[in-house]
Amino acid sequence: MSKKILILLATHNGERYISQQLKSIKDQKEVEVDVLVSDDKSSDKTINMIKIYEDEMNIKYLNREESDITHGSAQNFYDLISDSNVLDYDFVAYSDQDDIFMDRKYIKMIKSLENNNYIGGSSCVKCFGESEYILTQSDKTTKYDYLFEGAGQGSTFVLKKKFFIEFQEFVKENRTEINNFFYHDWLTYLYCRSKGYSWFFNKTPLTLYRVHNSNLTGSKKSFEGIMLRLNKLFNGWYYEQVLTANRLARIINSDTINLENISLLRLIYILLSNGRRKLSDRFLAFVGIMFSRITL
Repeated sequence: MSKKILILLATHNGERYISQQLKSIKDQKEVEVDVLVSDDKSSDKTINMIKIYEDEMNIKYLNREESDITHGSAQNFYDLISDSNVLDYDFVAYSDQDDIFMDRKYIKMIKSLENNNYIGGSSCVKCFGESEYILTQSDKTTKYDYLFEGAGQGSTFVLKKKFFIEFQEFVKENRTEINNFFYHDWLTYLYCRSKGYSWFFNKTPLTLYRVHNSNLTGSKKSFEGIMLRLNKLFNGWYYEQVLTANRLARIINSDTINLENISLLRLIYILLSNGRRKLSDRFLAFVGIMFSRITL
């Protein structure tokens, strides 16, 4: 019997690319896939484009509270996570509106998760659009990497149902604090590692990740993406996200180290020895956090 997956799809003014994404979901091999859509007040034809696929796919829509303003990608995903019903599924996955999935993406991830003691996993991506390259994620975890980064692009995430339900309850119970955290995918990985669970990093690219102006934070090699990341690193934004991640981790596991109440020397040691998974990322995080801590 095919495994059933619920894909949580967050949309906002995505009419240009949404058809390609939905077709790649529809064409998945050896799995049964349903889609739950949460649209963040699109003013274009996004919903009309989605409705075209309703005869070929099981597509459901999340009823969101009416608002005059858009909530943003993170809040859109938090709504999906909080309000989805996953009892009839084996796995849950996240999806952006502008990527393209390779047709055996989910069955490959599922086999890896089922054959090992992982509760979820992610994969590297093949970037395309303005530039083409493989964007990798290191699988060499450190003691505290989850306090400083996530596990890659959320659109590559596949989660076991049991874990997702547990994570879902955490999001519901702590939504006020979570609303200050910008990354739903980082939060997912943070919860996994804080609970002592194992995460799978697939080194095979299973997602075509579209590089364009709307997703510059995911485009590490574009000039604009690099400048945006550096700005967030040195204006204190990233440090605030790290501190929020730390507070959330301490809610999950009270034994987690408190980064706000340790000495500067201890923080330096943690950043350089047990920070982000890649050495180059670890050093940049160290420089940015030290600059933020001293100047802000």
